[in-house]
Amino acid sequence: MTTTSPVRSRLAAVGLTLAMALLGLAPATSAPDEPAESTEPSQPEEATPDEPVADETPDEPMPPADAVAVVAVEKLTNGLVQEAAPGATVAAGSPVEWTYEVTNVGDTDVRIDALTDAWTSAAGDGSVDLDVTRPPLVDQPGVEADLDAEVLDLPGVLAPTPWVLAPGDSATFTHTGVAITGAYANTATATATPVDADGTPIGEPTEAGATSFYLGGEAGVTLSSRVEDVATTQEPGVGVAIGSTVTWTHTVTNTGNVDLTDLRLTQSRTAGSETSEVGSQAWDTLAAGSSVTATTTAPALAGQVFSRTWIEADSSVGDVAAADDTWYYGGTPDLAVAVAVNGVVTTGAPGVAVAADQPAEVTVTVTNRGETSLDDVATRVTVATADGAPVDVELAGATGILRPGASRTYSATRTPPAGDSVVQARVAAVAVTGHGARLAQQPEAVSATGWFRAGSSGLTVTTTLDDADHPSAPGAAVPVGADLAWTSAVTNTGELPLGPVTITRLTERPDADDASASDPETIGTIESLAPGQSVSLPARGSAEGGLVRTTVTAAAADPQNDGEEVTASDVTYYTGGLPALAVVKELAPTGSADFADSLEAEAEDQVTWRVVVTNTGETDLTDLVVRDPLVRETGRTELLAPGETFEVEWPGTAEAALAHAAQEPDQGGATLVNAVTATATAPDGTQVSGTDKARLTLVAAEAPPEMPTTDTRGKGGSPLGWVVLGLLVVAFAGGGFWLYTRSTREERQEG
Repeated sequence: MTTTSPVRSRLAAVGLTLAMALLGLAPATSAPDEPAESTEPSQPEEATPDEPVADETPDEPMPPADAVAVVAVEKLTNGLVQEAAPGATVAAGSPVEWTYEVTNVGDTDVRIDALTDAWTSAAGDGSVDLDVTRPPLVDQPGVEADLDAEVLDLPGVLAPTPWVLAPGDSATFTHTGVAITGAYANTATATATPVDADGTPIGEPTEAGATSFYLGGEAGVTLSSRVEDVATTQEPGVGVAIGSTVTWTHTVTNTGNVDLTDLRLTQSRTAGSETSEVGSQAWDTLAAGSSVTATTTAPALAGQVFSRTWIEADSSVGDVAAADDTWYYGGTPDLAVAVAVNGVVTTGAPGVAVAADQPAEVTVTVTNRGETSLDDVATRVTVATADGAPVDVELAGATGILRPGASRTYSATRTPPAGDSVVQARVAAVAVTGHGARLAQQPEAVSATGWFRAGSSGLTVTTTLDDADHPSAPGAAVPVGADLAWTSAVTNTGELPLGPVTITRLTERPDADDASASDPETIGTIESLAPGQSVSLPARGSAEGGLVRTTVTAAAADPQNDGEEVTASDVTYYTGGLPALAVVKELAPTGSADFADSLEAEAEDQVTWRVVVTNTGETDLTDLVVRDPLVRETGRTELLAPGETFEVEWPGTAEAALAHAAQEPDQGGATLVNAVTATATAPDGTQVSGTDKARLTLVAAEAPPEMPTTDTRGKGGSPLGWVVLGLLVVAFAGGGFWLYTRSTREERQEG
């Protein structure tokens, strides 16, 4: 829209300059005595304190200091003024356009500062700020254009500017959206400020507004059809007597928020391959949220009958339609009855097992197996126990019409004595239409019998390993990897049948550091175990090393206690692996780590014997004893696990050891070869042992340099030397005999 404000003349001058620049023409210059026209507001010359500044525009009157912006807003919805609720009806989901016309109805130029549209609706509230700036203009009369950033940088181009309206001028803005369902109201508010010819505010901003309404229209319709006053969702539906009158009731509801017009209801039915019309009905209008009911009737056909009903209607926002289906079956009445005790139906004695002297629930289930409805269902139940005459039992259950295919359960609680009991039930009923009218054809009364036995539950398990009992550790001694055979006998020791009975085996190593155990494995299932019955289940496996415990457990649902189990277990033990040990005997000079199986030493040298015993088997060894008779030492430990070692060291002198060995005729004089023996006890009580030897050789000390002597007899040496040598021989012989006697005494004491 074009306005007539003073700002327009300034825009024209700038546009002309841009046009000449685009054509390659230089802008006209002013004569030397004529100043060029500026696009910027003129500035007064700088004044001295004694000289007032002259007004450069004496011909333009100054606006009043208290100018007021007066604007009016007119708002249209889809081109129409909708100032009163609910406004025009707009189809929900369709486009909506709002038009806002802002007019300067005052006597002062105004600048449009903002235009806000705020709305309220069923979907929520909100607002939007509209763009109130003018598009960029080229300073050329009658030309307006949107310019990109490069053009905006050219001389003579103006960026988007606020709308400035002269008195009587208007500016139009638009905004679009999508209609939502329900009532909608939005208010546009324009904010304007009075300005002078240069666009400078000369007063405070003021606001003006306008409100518009519309109704988001949505059409909807539902149809609910019932046959014989029953809402059926699948076949067979309602049972009716052949030839009787079938009645349908149809309820049409306007679920939208706009009125429906020209409503049309039609109905058809299909029996076998034949389809025929049942009836139709029409209405001129149906207000939003309202319902209307129609009734149709037809004679009942034989067999399965399917019916479909349609409703169609028009509205101001579009057409709508809906359909619903019903089923009925034309046939004869019939019923069945079943007796259950604790939820179990039995076909013969002894029946279901129940706990003696605990409540048991007796239920009678009546089922309508015919194609007609049943009413006045009557049940009579008697219970006969082993210790008395039959007793009538009063049952509790629902009343009313029993539709075809439906069932109804009646129940009572009894506390039976131990032994067998019999339940007798007799049921009669009346065949009626869906409305309750008695039919000519009636069903026969029916009967049913149930059995149950009251008693206690019990279970035992006995397990053997290789046909022998091993109920405690260490159990059977078997080689690792040997094939083992378990046999578990499961016996029902109670008066109630059990089943299914699940048998599991748990394998554990109780002596392991981590108390390792495998997950229980199922080795068999006994589907049914009668009272007194026993079933044996075999299981095989390979022997593991060490002490192994197997636990066989039988478990079954406890008929005495719902949700609990009756269980029994038995354990067997075995010890897998062959016991073995290794012995290493070495010696070295005391203080040295260089142990070996032989050593040469002088008489006064200190010698240490070391014995290392290793459990090289696959079972624990206990009561380990290490003995060396010649060294006269013993070592002990209580437990040596597989792979573990036991080490002992014995110090002594070479001379003392050799002196002891001198008493042993097999030792060979100056060389001592002595054996060490290690013995231990295996888990099955057997003894396991090992031995090893070490050699000690006595060497002469290095002789000192010989001193010169005078042989007064010429040859044969000094007589004194022979005397000393004899005394040494006697001393060694006596000391060896003493050591031998002491060793023999200690061994006898240890034995």
